[in-house]
Amino acid sequence: MSQLEVKDVEAVREALDQLRHHESPINWVLFGYEGRDTLAMLNAGDGGLEELKGTLENDKIRFAVLECVVTGDEYNSVKFVLITWIGAGVPPGLAKAKAAGHRKELVVFLTESIAVAAEFQAENLSDLTSKDISSALTKRSANYQDSVTVGSTKDKRQVMSRSHADSGDRKKSQLKIADEEGIRDALQSVYEAKQNWAHISYVPGTKDEVQLVSVGQGGLDTLKGELKDNQISFCVVTFQVPDTTNVTTKYVLLTWVPESTPPLQKARSGSHRSELADWIIQTLPFHSHYQANSMDDLTEQGVLFKLRN
Repeated sequence: MSQLEVKDVEAVREALDQLRHHESPINWVLFGYEGRDTLAMLNAGDGGLEELKGTLENDKIRFAVLECVVTGDEYNSVKFVLITWIGAGVPPGLAKAKAAGHRKELVVFLTESIAVAAEFQAENLSDLTSKDISSALTKRSANYQDSVTVGSTKDKRQVMSRSHADSGDRKKSQLKIADEEGIRDALQSVYEAKQNWAHISYVPGTKDEVQLVSVGQGGLDTLKGELKDNQISFCVVTFQVPDTTNVTTKYVLLTWVPESTPPLQKARSGSHRSELADWIIQTLPFHSHYQANSMDDLTEQGVLFKLRN
């Protein structure tokens, strides 16, 4: 029997724990090979099945844990499914054969953190549908399901989406805001046009606490000089939006998530952004969200396009 190794076990356990938390944004975690017998966590996300499918490549072998809520006539149950992806472009041979053994070992590893309710294997994206995965989870005939929409709440449909269960040990992420009064003052100065932006980021060494980093003028180009390639930031920025007759002042909550950000941090920041937005809007009624992962994404043209649409 091969000896499967899971890289960075502590980080993987944390990701699986987040997967189980009710209001954590994470609803899938993806694994891939790093060496012949080593699996590494490659990504995590909060966009459900469709987002997960966007990460699967035709010539790769991947394993993914997807959180599902399956609703039927009589129950609403949170379940986890292990998806084995062996792309149609993977050549026959040892890699395919070993994947079967590794899948069994991975299930043993996963069940120390979560309960795997079902397994599902696919080689084409067309095989990965909510309807078919629901059938695997419920052991019912695929003919039972109507057409499935992610997030649908219509009766008598099997739905694959974020869980809204409120049982078990699921917990809220509990974002902490350091010096709330100082941040409110900074936001107010932006709202009163005394400053153009306010820059908020994580307190060094913490996962769930943010603080005011700086406020400034000079527009987006000046703010970009404040952002780091190893640090997530949340910024409220003023934009002047011209239209056919006049110019309107609008505010954007800009989330900077560098491409190098580890998957778990990236997913967690989505929940924190939502919590922070609810808090910010009490002081400064911003108009839109905008997320950037690279300086190429962070352009005034891109933000204005979002504001106009």
